[in-house]
Amino acid sequence: MSDTPIFGLGLWAGPQAQPWVQHDAGLRLIEGLIRGSVLDRDLTVPPGACADGAAYLVGASATGLWAGHDGELALAVGANATNGWIFAPVALSGAMLWVEDEAVLLQYASGSWASFAPAGGAYDFGFTFESTPGADAILGRVRLARDVVIPADMAGAFGGGDTNPAATFAIDVQDDGASIGTITISTLGLITWETAGNTAKAVAAGSEVTFHAPATPDASVAGWSFVLAADRG
Repeated sequence: MSDTPIFGLGLWAGPQAQPWVQHDAGLRLIEGLIRGSVLDRDLTVPPGACADGAAYLVGASATGLWAGHDGELALAVGANATNGWIFAPVALSGAMLWVEDEAVLLQYASGSWASFAPAGGAYDFGFTFESTPGADAILGRVRLARDVVIPADMAGAFGGGDTNPAATFAIDVQDDGASIGTITISTLGLITWETAGNTAKAVAAGSEVTFHAPATPDASVAGWSFVLAADRG
């Protein structure tokens, strides 16, 4: 065996000429892999100028010195890669890379790289209305960037306002037009939180959550804000 089975790091094969060449190349690859970041993931030809050790994720249908290395990690040896490039496969299940020019963390899964969105963790969002709303007014709308779960009866939510309603004020919470819960403000300013069926509600990334005033307008309610304590799905 002359190379390691996953990243192809060169192994010494007993006595050999200039063993430091393989050894040094292996150290460079280890350094690049440990760093876990690349400057770019779209280039298909080597950049004209780059620093020694600069790392790239080779794009599809690469040509020139990168031909045949699509999807591999390319490391420059010497300033402007004057001593060539070293390559290593990184498209491995579960592998992660930070792409500097996009400021995005990628994970390789199911045969492709995709933005990494960890499950779990807080993903709170909310809305505010200042003036007294009219009938059926949309008090706020939020477009979600992640799959989230709103806990049963919106546990952990907070709200408060300046002027209480003249009558019970029920705000309909909708997920892409479908009602998923109600936020009710009493004439004393007490808030009741309720999800449909008193169960947790999963809301998909890209969905729009909207908050609707009741069909009967209230004469006084104004200056209220709310935060829903959701979790990442």
